[in-house]
This record gives sequence, C-alpha cells and structure tokens, in this order.
Amino acid sequence: MEFNNWLENKTMNQKVCWIMRSLPGGGKSTKAKEIVAQAGVKPDGHIFATDNWFHPIANKLRGLGHITPESLSLEVAYEFCEEIKKFWYAAKWSTVKADGEDAFLQFKALADKNRYYEALSAAQQMANIFELVEYRDNWHGSKLKAAHGDNLTKFKLAVDQGVTPLIVDNTNIVKDRILPYSDYAKKAGYEIKIQEPTSPHWSANRNLLSDKYMNRDKLDAFAKELADKNTHGVPYDSIKKMISQWQYNLTPKMLDEK
Repeated sequence: MEFNNWLENKTMNQKVCWIMRSLPGGGKSTKAKEIVAQAGVKPDGHIFATDNWFHPIANKLRGLGHITPESLSLEVAYEFCEEIKKFWYAAKWSTVKADGEDAFLQFKALADKNRYYEALSAAQQMANIFELVEYRDNWHGSKLKAAHGDNLTKFKLAVDQGVTPLIVDNTNIVKDRILPYSDYAKKAGYEIKIQEPTSPHWSANRNLLSDKYMNRDKLDAFAKELADKNTHGVPYDSIKKMISQWQYNLTPKMLDEK
C-alpha cells in the first residue's frame, strides 16, 4: 500500500497532502487517524473533513485536551457546560441519544454541583455520542455548500502555514471534488497522495467498483452493508447514488489531466 511505502521513506520536512477516498462506512476516517498517529501529530489541524462542520461541540471537546484551571478559565468551563446542556435538551430523540442518556446525566450531575472541569472531562468521554447526535440533528443538504467552503478555507490556511501532513477526509468520489484541495496544495509544494481505507470490508469489495454493471448485485449488497456500518446514518439510497458516480482507481497523476 502507498501509505506503508510513505512510512518507510518519509522525511521530517516532506510536505504531504493525503486525499482520502471511500464511500460512507468504508473506514476512511479510521485510516486518516492512523496516518496522523503514525506521523506523531494530533488530528486537530491536520485532518480536514467537511462533516466536522456539523458537530462543533464534539470537535471542541476533542480539542480541549487535558482540562485544568490553567488550560480553561472557570467562566469558560461553566459556559461550555451550559452550551452542552442546551444542545442535548434541544436535540431530537434518536436511539443514539437514548443510549447516551445515562452518560449525559452523569455529566449534568457534576455540572450542577459546579464541578465544571470534572463535568467536561466526563463530556469528553461522550465525544463520539455527541458527534452522532449533532450530525443527525444538524445535517441538511442546504448546508453542504457552506460546510464545504468552511473546510476548504481551513485547509488553505493550513497549507499557507506549511502544516504537514494534511489529510482531506471527505468521500471524494469524483476527481472534481478533489481538485480544489489538490491544486492549492500542489502550488505550495505539497506532494499529493490518494489513500483508500484498508478495512477488511472495503478491501474485499472495492474492486467491484471497476465494473458497476457486471457487479451490480454484489454492489447492491455492499451498499446495504455500508448503510449499516456508517456512523452518520447515510442511507442505502444515497450510497447507491454515490456508487453510480464513483470514479475507480483515481491516481495523483490523473488529477493533472484536464
């Protein structure tokens, strides 16, 4: 795999931009986190995912790190606890929210006793739950343009600052979705790499996308599997549409072809 070759040959000053590619539920975000872990950096400021726009509280919790009075003022800690409570009460019911109710009540009990630092530490353990509840509450097709624009703006700022590695953690099903990122990074001297997941279910089925007509029945089953696996609740019909649009085996060289 290209990722393993990069690990063996990378240098500290090499500027690299990874373009993740996958259908929802394929495991691209897991692979993105693996890349930053192997590079010895934290995801924040290195991974750029449009989906992050839809779950700001989860992002904020993950970015806090170890919470202490030195890292966060009492006033800010109090205000964040109130923000979390307001969000949770307003969020629509879902099985994910129901499953997280006990953990939320533990957080609330600490916050209600003015133990804000402990409460936020407890909330950090719920970050994955907050992400799912926020995403399903906030996502709407009408917001995608703003979300994509925000993600690209943050990515360009990181490029301008020379941050490496950079990872674009979107589905990137077609070349045109990649070019705004890859073109900007290449002009700044970044090497572009394209990476798909290495999860067993993706590795076992990705080649079906090379001939969608001949493999239509197997791809239909794969779409159902991905609908069950993806954490953001992307439905089967949407994944089927993405399969129909998928450009197979895109390479960095192909990004230069007009």
